[in-house]
Amino acid sequence: MDETKPVNSTHDINLFKKFVLYFNVMALRVALGIPSASDYQPNYRSRGFSVAMIAVSEYATAKFISPHMMYEYRLGILLFGLCFHSLIDILFGKDIITMAGNYNAYYSRYLFYIYLVFLAVGLVGGVMTLNNEIGHLPNS
Repeated sequence: MDETKPVNSTHDINLFKKFVLYFNVMALRVALGIPSASDYQPNYRSRGFSVAMIAVSEYATAKFISPHMMYEYRLGILLFGLCFHSLIDILFGKDIITMAGNYNAYYSRYLFYIYLVFLAVGLVGGVMTLNNEIGHLPNS
């Protein structure tokens, strides 16, 4: 008989790498669950969207935690998060796609629920920021 391996086989990833890739894997898993307009290279658009989701969520979380923080510091957090997670996505893209595709082999499902709370705070904060920045008309 032939020896077969499971379809979703895993490869060994150390604990530090799992910790560093956590936000990128979770965001990609959420982004892959959103239906896209095109099936041509779906990972390409989802990966970019996932990095943007992480950066906006970090920005909004910093804004909620410290509402009196200067705008320049919050902008620095946004740019640093965008650069940091983009670099991680570029360097470890293959691992992120593999881990997001077979999530339960690498992470606990409770960690996904914790990330969903972080993402909800980020999305609500992002919408509130856009509403406050560009949604109002000046008084005449």
